[in-house]
Amino acid sequence: MKPSTVFTVLLLSLSLHSTVSQDNQDDSTTETTTSDVFDCKWLDVNFTYTSLSSWPSTKIIYNGTCCSETAIETLKESNQYSWIANLDSPEVRNRWSALTKLLFCTPGACTEPNPVWTNCSGVFMGLFISCRK
Repeated sequence: MKPSTVFTVLLLSLSLHSTVSQDNQDDSTTETTTSDVFDCKWLDVNFTYTSLSSWPSTKIIYNGTCCSETAIETLKESNQYSWIANLDSPEVRNRWSALTKLLFCTPGACTEPNPVWTNCSGVFMGLFISCRK
């Protein structure tokens, strides 16, 4: 090996060692932050609902896709659905009503359906809907 090659390898080795040591020091002083945990109540619970408002009846599956702070705040601020926001297990038809008439239409409230619904009149057309978590 030429002397210049040995010197280059030695410098590279010292440089890497110094970098690793510095990273280890940084890790020991890193602060961990946590966000506030919120209770989704029924919004993260899977359920199946059979709609009898259309013929033939329609089976609807909800997989907990609206567990978000936006969804909870939207329910609490709603004149029609504020009462359901703090319940652990409201009737399935009331859950479905709050989802289809309010939350599925609120940007950021649910991960599905995607895109957000634009027809939020509460009219259900008898389509099979499966929201996956």
